[in-house]
Amino acid sequence: NRKITAEQLKRDLKYLTSDLNIPENTQNRLDSQLVDRIIDFYLIQDYARKNGLEVSGEELNLVIQTIKKDYPDDAFKRMLLETYTDFNEWKDHLQKRLISKKVFEAVTKPVPLPTLSEIKEYYHRNLDKYKVPEQVKFRQVVTYSKQTASEVLKKIKQGGDFATMAQEYSVAPEASKGGLVGWISKGELDASMDKVLFLLPVGKTSPVIKTPYGYHIFEVLSIRKARTRPLKEVMDEIETTLYEEKRERFYKKWLKDLRAQSKIKFNKALFTEMENSNA
Repeated sequence: NRKITAEQLKRDLKYLTSDLNIPENTQNRLDSQLVDRIIDFYLIQDYARKNGLEVSGEELNLVIQTIKKDYPDDAFKRMLLETYTDFNEWKDHLQKRLISKKVFEAVTKPVPLPTLSEIKEYYHRNLDKYKVPEQVKFRQVVTYSKQTASEVLKKIKQGGDFATMAQEYSVAPEASKGGLVGWISKGELDASMDKVLFLLPVGKTSPVIKTPYGYHIFEVLSIRKARTRPLKEVMDEIETTLYEEKRERFYKKWLKDLRAQSKIKFNKALFTEMENSNA
């Protein structure tokens, strides 16, 4: 019972298809995924209007300012220009996306949180997800020459503070933090580094090690053995995962039911003609 002009549909399609890999050929664009997306989009917007779900100008402007913060200088304007996007059209569609989000929040509000038994069942069914390989926490000094690295190692062996040496000589990004890299899992680094770090005892300093990145000296600060994270440690993660899955399933069913209850007629020939038209 709502009329949508061809121009409005064209504008909406530009955004509704932005994340779909659709060829330029119009006939190939008319797949069920796109048609369902168009129908769902207008059903959701209509539901929002009927139920008073709105996004105020103040809310919209706050989101826009937050988005712009991620773009330095004039990068936001350049992004719009490069994608041939009119700011007012972009703003209009952002508002519609925010309205869709409000509909999702409102519709899925009755969805209950996962039970403890559901969380436990998920945990035991997905134990591999919670296996953590052996990890080391270490500092390093990285230099471009072997000679410099050897001189630094000599100073450390004579009592020089490793962190101070890293600040003074290291060319790695973490030099300002005393060479502290933090926790690294086995298999995360280049093999030339891995095989030294995971054999080095805590508190010991390595010899000069050549890697594709330069000449390194390592100091292992702590070691964590391979383990499986216990349920109490990952319970919140699992609860969030299961809750979001429940909400998505609930929302998809709600949308399917809403579509089934609505009278929808799709004129494919007219739609194709509109798509092919330059008017």
